[in-house]
Amino acid sequence: MKMKITINTIRILNVKGIANKEISLNPTLTTILGENHIGKTTIVDAVQWCLFGKNSKGESDFGITPTREDTTPIDHLENKVEIELTKDGQTITLVKSRTDKWTKPRGQEEEVMSGHTVNYFVDGDKYTGKDYKLY
Repeated sequence: MKMKITINTIRILNVKGIANKEISLNPTLTTILGENHIGKTTIVDAVQWCLFGKNSKGESDFGITPTREDTTPIDHLENKVEIELTKDGQTITLVKSRTDKWTKPRGQEEEVMSGHTVNYFVDGDKYTGKDYKLY
């Protein structure tokens, strides 16, 4: 049986060089054009990360954290991608978000990043990573 999936809207928050962007797509064809280093690949990476956990090159370990001009990471930001799509006439919203985990080691005054927390949602319901991938 043939399945039809159409992406309606992409919302990107703090992914690579995109601070906050919403893109509405045409149901038949959407073209994303622009000069170099304007964010075209970041949009594709954001969609791929939300749906499959990888970037446009198929890499699962890639930098989605926004950086300053000197390439140092901007910490304490939520990275989030929301995709509204229609699957066989049913509207579904997928959300994947990532936040930094910060801990203060004993004897130290400053917190250090100790990893990330990733959350997954389908139509507002929280899923485990495994169940989200299966969905």
